[in-house]
Amino acid sequence: MRSLLVLTLLLSACQNGKSVDSQTITTETQLDYVWSQVVASGSLKEPALVNAIAIRGVTRGSSCPVGMSVRGKSSENYPVTVCEKIIALKDISRKEVYHIAGHKLHLRPLSEVEHIHVIGDTGCHDGKQSCKSEWPFKELADSLASKRPQLIIHTGDYLYYGARRHEENDYRAEKARDGWSYWKRDFFDPAKKLLPLAPWVFTRGNHEGCPRRDYGYRLFLGQGEFQMECTDVDTSYIVDVSGDSFLMWDTSLANDLEVEVESNGKLASKEIEAIVVRLKKQLNGYRHFVNTSKRQEASNFIVTHRPPWGCRPKSLSECFPGGYLVNKYVLAELRYGASLRGIGYTISGHNHNFSMTSFADRGPMQIIVGNGGTKLMPKTNHMISNLRRKARSSLSLTEYGYVRLKKLSPKRSWLISLHLHEKKDPHLFIIADRNYFPISCADKRPPRGISSKLFKAARSEFCQGVP
Repeated sequence: MRSLLVLTLLLSACQNGKSVDSQTITTETQLDYVWSQVVASGSLKEPALVNAIAIRGVTRGSSCPVGMSVRGKSSENYPVTVCEKIIALKDISRKEVYHIAGHKLHLRPLSEVEHIHVIGDTGCHDGKQSCKSEWPFKELADSLASKRPQLIIHTGDYLYYGARRHEENDYRAEKARDGWSYWKRDFFDPAKKLLPLAPWVFTRGNHEGCPRRDYGYRLFLGQGEFQMECTDVDTSYIVDVSGDSFLMWDTSLANDLEVEVESNGKLASKEIEAIVVRLKKQLNGYRHFVNTSKRQEASNFIVTHRPPWGCRPKSLSECFPGGYLVNKYVLAELRYGASLRGIGYTISGHNHNFSMTSFADRGPMQIIVGNGGTKLMPKTNHMISNLRRKARSSLSLTEYGYVRLKKLSPKRSWLISLHLHEKKDPHLFIIADRNYFPISCADKRPPRGISSKLFKAARSEFCQGVP
C-alpha cells in the first residue's frame, strides 16, 4: 500500500509555557513501536562524536512512511520492517514533538538536557524468575515515563528469554531463540510507553554479543547502517550532553571466564587479544578527547556493560554464591585508577543490583545500574583486591529500580536519585570528588565533606516536590 504523508510544521506552539516546534506525520503505514536514539552518523573517526538523532519504528508491513527509509527488511525470525529517519543534531534547535502514525516522539538538543535517567539489565530470565509475577520491568519503565525523561541510558542486556539454566553457556542454543517474538516480549512491549518520550543511548550487553542476540540488537538498536555480520567490538562513540561527555564502550565480549593466560601473562587467545587491542585503542582515543577538551573530571564518563572493577578473592564464592570475576586481563587498561586521570566515573550494568564504589587512588568512581528487571543477584562484597585499587567506600542494594543523574552547581558535583520499585521516595546521593554522600530530606546539615551550598542545591531538587 502506498504511504501518504501530510507534514505540518507548527512553529512557536505553546507547551507548558515554552516555545515548541511540533511536526506531524500522518501516514497509512502503521508503526507499532517508535523511538529515537543518538547516533554518530557517517563518521569514520573512533571514538566518533554523536552528531544525529535516529528516529526508528517497527511495522508489520513491508514499507515505511514517506520520509523514512527501510533499515531492515522482514525475515523468517524477524517478520517486521524497521524504519529510520536521521536528523542532524544541528537541525534540532529547540524542544520538538513529532507526531508519527499516532505516536508522540519527544526530541530536544542534547545541549539542553538537564538530567539523565539510567536503567539496565531489564530482560526476564525465565530460567530463574517468573516472567508474570517476578519481573517488574514494565512497572519500572512506566514509572520512569512519569518522571519527564530527557535522555535515557540503557546499560545493556535487554533479553534473557530462552537462556535456560542448563544451557547457560550454550550460545548456540540461545542463538536459536533469537527472534522478534523475544525482543517484542522482553523489551518493546514493556517499554512501549517509555520508548518515545526521550532519546535513548543503548549499550550492548553480553547477551547481545556475538553469537547470541546480536542480530536483533544490530537491527533495532545498533549504531550506523544495519550490518548483517556481527562484530566483536562495536565502534565507540562519545555522547556530548550539555558539556558532559559519555564514552560508549562495548565490552560485551570482554569476559575473563573465557580467557586463558599464558605463564608470561599474555593472552593465549588471538581473538581475545584482538578485542583487547581494539578496546585499548578506543580508550586511548577518549583519553585524547578528554585531554584536549580540558573539561573537569566530573564531566567525563565511561559507559559500558561490564563493570571494570569487581571482587577478586581467592574463591569466587567469597563474592557471592555463583561468583563474580573482574575483567582483570581483558580490561587490563583499567586496573589502575591513576591511568584514567581526567575521567570521573564509570557507569555499567551486568551485576544485577545497584552499587557504587569509590577508590582510595581517587581514580574513577564506579556506578552499577543493573537492577532494571532481571533476577537480582545477592549483595556483593565490593572490596577490591589484587588490582591495586583499594575501595574507599562501597554500597550495594539488591532492589529493583533505576537512576536519575542531575548536574549540580558548582559543576564538579552530581545528584543521584535511586528510584526503587514500589517505593515512593528515592534514595538520594551527592556525588563529589569521586565519592558518594547519602542525604535525605530530613537532614538538617550536610554530610561531612559537602558544603552547605551544595547540600542546599541537592535538597532543592527533590525535597520541594520536584520529581
